[in-house]
Amino acid sequence: MVIGGLTNNQQYQVNYKLNGNPATAGPLTANANGQITLTNLAAGNYSELFVSPTGNGCNGGPLNFNLTATAGPAYTVTGTNPTACGGADGQFVLNGLTANTAYQVGYTYNGNAVPPAAFTSNANGQITVPNLASGAYTNITASLGGCAGAPVTVTLTGPNQPVYTLFIAQPPIFGQSVGAVWIENTITGQVYAVTYDFNGTPTGPFNITSDAIGDLLLYPLNPGSYTNVVATLNGCGNAPMSFTINTPPQNFYQDIDNDGFSDGTIVVDTVPPPGYKPLSALLDTLPDCNDFNPDEFPGQIWWQDLDGDGCGDGTFYVQCNQPPFCYLGQHLIVTVGDCNDLDPTNAPSGVEELCNGIDDNCNGEIDEGEHTYFGNIEFKTQAEIDAFLPCWNYIHGNLTIQGQGITNLSALKNLKEITGNLRIRDTALENLSGLDNLTTVKGIVTISTNVHGPKLSSLHGLEALSFVGKSLAISYNFNLTNCCAIKDLINTPGAVGSLGGNTSIFYNKTGCDNIGQVTLSCTGNTSMLVDGNDLPGLNFQPASSPVEMTLAPNPASDFVAVRWEGAFETGNLKVFDAKGSLVLSTKLDNGSGGITLETGRWERGIYLVTALLDGETFTRKLVLE
Repeated sequence: MVIGGLTNNQQYQVNYKLNGNPATAGPLTANANGQITLTNLAAGNYSELFVSPTGNGCNGGPLNFNLTATAGPAYTVTGTNPTACGGADGQFVLNGLTANTAYQVGYTYNGNAVPPAAFTSNANGQITVPNLASGAYTNITASLGGCAGAPVTVTLTGPNQPVYTLFIAQPPIFGQSVGAVWIENTITGQVYAVTYDFNGTPTGPFNITSDAIGDLLLYPLNPGSYTNVVATLNGCGNAPMSFTINTPPQNFYQDIDNDGFSDGTIVVDTVPPPGYKPLSALLDTLPDCNDFNPDEFPGQIWWQDLDGDGCGDGTFYVQCNQPPFCYLGQHLIVTVGDCNDLDPTNAPSGVEELCNGIDDNCNGEIDEGEHTYFGNIEFKTQAEIDAFLPCWNYIHGNLTIQGQGITNLSALKNLKEITGNLRIRDTALENLSGLDNLTTVKGIVTISTNVHGPKLSSLHGLEALSFVGKSLAISYNFNLTNCCAIKDLINTPGAVGSLGGNTSIFYNKTGCDNIGQVTLSCTGNTSMLVDGNDLPGLNFQPASSPVEMTLAPNPASDFVAVRWEGAFETGNLKVFDAKGSLVLSTKLDNGSGGITLETGRWERGIYLVTALLDGETFTRKLVLE
């Protein structure tokens, strides 16, 4: 299609619809005559055609038109047979063409396509295709300018062409799923070349000798379509024949789950229905116990996993039906190695070893590795301590040891750290042996009133303790004389109280009644040691101190007066109960000479009143009745 009236050498964009579908062309440059040409257009309705100069939004149009396809050439065909059987001097002629015009002519000979060739029609509008043998010529077409005419057909037959008949034997033959064909009326004793197409594929030639009654036997023949069957002798063959070998009925076995085993259900047909297959496609003829489950079939191996942890102990069953608590090997993590198939927490794969006295991961070791106990622990009896598993190395919580029958801590020998508080009270322990590996307590350590049985006399067992995050309180252990296990702890800066707290040591026996006594007694200097009642407080007080503190009345009930004599610059008063808990803390005024404490609401019992005056500590025992 040519569009004119445009500016020469100007580029244009063309937009249009072909049969209602949008299309575009360009950019196209107008020639010297102001024309652009749209090429390679198909037949159809062209509408809403607009022409726009490139870069300019101004459109020209719309134009509407139709293109009609040119009809292919019209012609008829006539044939001339070969003059001899097996000869190739036959021909066919296409009539009714345009005179002296070049065409492309193609056809199919006995089902085989012959490539198109160039022919020019004569003055009578005819094209002759020569040198043809007898046979079927189909799909004969003449094309002009790419447009082909309607196909025509002609059959050429040679003179004296033999005519044969077919005798077909359908399967099964001799117990096989094959057929046979006899080509009848041939010449006895002669060797024929037999060709045919099997399901469209050329086959042969086969050299076959005609038997005593003039038959050529084709055997075995698989089921399918046989066309263009020709028997040729001395270049002369019959007109092509055709026949079909049917698929014989056979037994098809149901295998719905496609596991290769059938439950024995059979249908007889030429093709298998859905869910059926021939015997040759089965793995075995043993009956399938469940044709709806591909995992269940004869000879299947099922591995036992009683506790459902995905690990088997090696027990397996070979049978069709799935036994209870049994699975396919690919559905388990491992099929062997479960050391306790009755406990899902014991398995050789993916199980964490716990502190429980059990080989959880089935590696032959019990409670290996380090373990943390999460929660608070309180021991009230020796039996409870003895039941403590040695695999616990850390306690994420508090540990309380309190009970008059507790005499031994050896079960705690592997304990290394406590994140909370450690309390040891009211026990019959003689020492703290058993805590030998304890290095860290991040909370408060309280050791008090261990006055039962042999009574606590030594802190042996705490030698490894190197960090107490908060306070260290050791008091009211009236037989405790040996605190050397904590000497380095209390004399190492930052080892006690770095998380908020201090050290309180009082009302124990001489040698362990305050920090000073511990330091002196554990360095070999005992000349300055006196009883705690004569030297109260956390640090011993020099006899020359100008300050003296008294409590009155003592014992007391509703109030107690705390008095001091002597001058000081800074002072602070704290009161602790028998458990070491802080009850009161207040600053002291140097000029007041004393302070009165209201104790009517306090619990009855023993309290410790401690004053820190100019860096020196004074401690007095208070009894409330």
